[in-house]
Amino acid sequence: MEIFMAVMFFVTNLFIIMIMRLTMVSSFEYKAGMYLGVHIPAEKKEAAAKFVAYLTLGDGADIFGKQLTGTSAKKDFTVDASLFDTDESKAGWDTVVDLINTATADRNNVSGYSDIEGAAVQSVLNGSATTESALKDLQKEWTSGKY
Repeated sequence: MEIFMAVMFFVTNLFIIMIMRLTMVSSFEYKAGMYLGVHIPAEKKEAAAKFVAYLTLGDGADIFGKQLTGTSAKKDFTVDASLFDTDESKAGWDTVVDLINTATADRNNVSGYSDIEGAAVQSVLNGSATTESALKDLQKEWTSGKY
């Protein structure tokens, strides 16, 4: 159960960090979910609506979703398998996607741990740590009794 919790926190924060990264460098805004905004003059509203539909439900959802390394609202969306270095990390991601898709309002926010977890996610993303080593370190931190 402890490993599952560490994987869940790790992958959930990975998704949140990617969303927050987009809010700092583009027109995306994160507020308890993800909103896609397109700044288009009034006469181009129909084109903007088509673009948003393309990025969220059409073929663009596959491209956009792979850039996020996250889950998409598009039905049957799957993350590029090359992003996972082990079957265990793929299974963990599938679990997180299932949890996101069947989420409830019951949340356990451990912000102090989230800071450490965020740094671990970044170390995996920038290649300075493997998924296994990051999870091992996170498990050790989680069971340290600090949280």
